[in-house]
Amino acid sequence: MHIIFQQADGAARTALSVEVETGEVNPELASLLFDVSPSSVSATQTAVAGALLYGSGSLKRLKVNGEMPDTAVAEISQVIGFPVESDSVELIENSSVGQLDSLLKVTSLRVSLGLDLARETPGRDETRLTLFPSERYYGGLLGIKEAVVASNAWLHATYVDPARVLAAAGVLFANDFLAEGLTLPDVSGEERDIISRLCRIAGLETTFEAIG
Repeated sequence: MHIIFQQADGAARTALSVEVETGEVNPELASLLFDVSPSSVSATQTAVAGALLYGSGSLKRLKVNGEMPDTAVAEISQVIGFPVESDSVELIENSSVGQLDSLLKVTSLRVSLGLDLARETPGRDETRLTLFPSERYYGGLLGIKEAVVASNAWLHATYVDPARVLAAAGVLFANDFLAEGLTLPDVSGEERDIISRLCRIAGLETTFEAIG
């Protein structure tokens, strides 16, 4: 399975997409779309987001374009139980390649699905990404510490655990929010462990909270 993060439709929209290989099962949806593009996404973040969104399916391997640290390759493979390959000629040893300096990462990014805009600005060390349903809205609204982005994440969440979908989005947008962690809806213990381990490979700690 080849995971690709790229511009879609020749516009500002970007997509985390998958190309399946022989013997693999097609996912219900091939692309996770955003109407606002993250400013910087590394190969490791792409691989982690792909593993979160598609890693529970029938895979033979997970492949991404670009350079990845050998440690990240090994760790993702260990979590999902399938080989991970980088498209680069050589793997690199520095596990921080493509990630922000840890000293710059200061916020916890809360990722959610919905139609509600917060009445108050997020707290001192908090940021917020809200994914509005693309069936009703398009585009995005960017604030100082928060963003609203139209996405088909709501549709993915009908096939994959919403926490996995939101974690994938959070990993892709983490650099834009200087995030050192993600706040996600709570899930079962096994899923929580998988999501936490994958996010940690991308340099993000996770907090899970019950909704409602």
